[in-house]
Amino acid sequence: MALICAVALSTGCTDDVSDEGADDEIGSEEESSDDTGADTETNSSGVTETDADTETDTGEEAWDGTWPSVDCDPLVPDYCAFPFPSNVYTVAEPDSETGLRVELPEVAVPMSMGGGVTDVAPFNTRDGFSPGIHLAVYLPGATTEGLPTPDSIDLSLTEASPTVLIDAETGEWVPHWSELDQSTPDDDRRAFLIRPAVRLEDGRRYIAAIRGVVDADASVLAPSEAFAALRDELPSDEPSVEARRPLYGDIFARLEDAGVPRADLQLAWDFTTASEADNASWLLHMRDEALASVGPEGPAYTLTEVIPDWAPGIAYHVVGEMEVPLYLDIPGPGGVILLGDDGLPEPDGTTTYPFTLIIPESAADEPAPLMQFGHGLFGDYTGVDVTAPIVAEINMVSFGVSWIGMSSEDPAELAAALGGGDLSGFQTLPSRLLQSHVNALLAMRMMQGALKDDPAIALNGQSPINPDERYYFGGSLGGIMGSVYMSITEDVERGGLGVPGQSFNLLLSRSVLFEPFFDVLTFNYADPLDIPLFLSAAMLLWDRAEPTGVTTGLRDGRFANGFTHEVLIQGAMGDHQVSNFGTHLMARTIGAPPHEASGELFWGMEPVADGYEGSATMMHDFGLPPIPLENVPMTEGSDPHSAIWSMMGGEGVSMLDTFLRTGQVISDCDGTCDPA
Repeated sequence: MALICAVALSTGCTDDVSDEGADDEIGSEEESSDDTGADTETNSSGVTETDADTETDTGEEAWDGTWPSVDCDPLVPDYCAFPFPSNVYTVAEPDSETGLRVELPEVAVPMSMGGGVTDVAPFNTRDGFSPGIHLAVYLPGATTEGLPTPDSIDLSLTEASPTVLIDAETGEWVPHWSELDQSTPDDDRRAFLIRPAVRLEDGRRYIAAIRGVVDADASVLAPSEAFAALRDELPSDEPSVEARRPLYGDIFARLEDAGVPRADLQLAWDFTTASEADNASWLLHMRDEALASVGPEGPAYTLTEVIPDWAPGIAYHVVGEMEVPLYLDIPGPGGVILLGDDGLPEPDGTTTYPFTLIIPESAADEPAPLMQFGHGLFGDYTGVDVTAPIVAEINMVSFGVSWIGMSSEDPAELAAALGGGDLSGFQTLPSRLLQSHVNALLAMRMMQGALKDDPAIALNGQSPINPDERYYFGGSLGGIMGSVYMSITEDVERGGLGVPGQSFNLLLSRSVLFEPFFDVLTFNYADPLDIPLFLSAAMLLWDRAEPTGVTTGLRDGRFANGFTHEVLIQGAMGDHQVSNFGTHLMARTIGAPPHEASGELFWGMEPVADGYEGSATMMHDFGLPPIPLENVPMTEGSDPHSAIWSMMGGEGVSMLDTFLRTGQVISDCDGTCDPA
């Protein structure tokens, strides 16, 4: 089965949701510091003790900053690990920035039907949970009546919303939508999901609350026995309920202060997001160490193939290998990140990875800027070949490396990891992606350094490369991973991100490309509730290598030693492979508002006009119906995901070229980006 799914995966991606009329808005998320304000210790009973801000007046015993450590949370008695994420799955860690460390108990992670048990150790290194995941619970009999949706996000900020998410320290309400998981056909085992419409703050405590959710008969669902005991101060024989009474005094008081009455609650709980340092430190350490090791000329390289007159307008098609520090235990598929005594990635020697370089004939007359290209899902370094007509038209030298971890080498290994019964095998994907980011950064340094003067690529006796102009463009996976690259590069100021999105936790169940992965998981895990749990737990590993970890700092340069960046996002309305909701979330996270000529506007950002200088988003309209609001893939009509390429001989490339060279956002559309 795994092999069949791997083959299916290898054929994957090649390369107005606005709100009206929402009243009584309570609040919205605001930028805040990366600090939970907590000091922690663990007592002899194993209960996490955290000296947190507990200044709430409930008439109950004051919370002393402790969370019980539970194996299965009785607040949701029908599924062990829910609600997730939750602070009951943390322990004290005085040396972490949040004062916590995630500790998933082995029993909370489902056993496969073959008896496989997941090694939880790789998941338990984080100082909080992902700021880019859904919150998952199980409410038997729940319906979606009255819930905020992706096209009614403002509802989530009103008293009418059955679901509430607040910043525990500020009381600000966080915009979100809520849904029942539609990725399973089993109506009786659908997870109830709360999806933040913004990327959460780092190192923050949040409180989630549910009230007024009804069943098919419009009857309000009763809370679980454990939660009712907490809410109504009823006696309970459940030890974790007794241990949590002071904590819940704090939770209820903070909710009351935010306008959420205690008496109406069906469920409430808290969780803490990982710190900024924990999300970004591995990648930034690898970048700084690797760049220092190769110097300004970049890594050593060998050209293995130089083909002149390769295509119309192309002077040279070049293939080579570069020697880079190896941060993996093995360089190929299945490799896992190596850590030093300080807990940071540490290289073990060097290895070689391939690259492709395309030089246009026009560079003989005027040395061309560099444009690094990012390929699509399960592509590789040869994917840059598709840029040949573009670079011939706009006089740029394009080059690319493989996004290993999600490249053509990886499907079989990933299918085996998901189907093998131990979900910790998934760590190979983010591990290899971390290495791929190093490779991409070193490739740019090499192109502007030693390689530009290689006589094998000279035109008219001079270098064809202008090393002072450097850009990035990637599509699909190259757009997704390109947002990470553009957040940490110290060499590239502007980039284009084609059909991107974040986070993978949002994207996967809404993508046709996830279906083979889904088949592997459902073949091995019987309970449909296992899938949303895995999609959230996976982000504990994935955040360090995907957009959620660093795109908050793309524009301000805080992850690039002050080197600031801007990006142009080009999305395809009705995309079957990368959900438009993920594109919108990325745009909000980065701060890339829609152009007024965009085919759709989206929640949370005011449109900008021609001549705007800065990051922006253009959603191209290909005439498809609206995408589903539920967490299922868009399948209607012809998939426009790769149709962006059809514009690269006209309006699409013109807009991109203008932005890369000048930083200005100028629409040059003739239909496809105009509102229908």
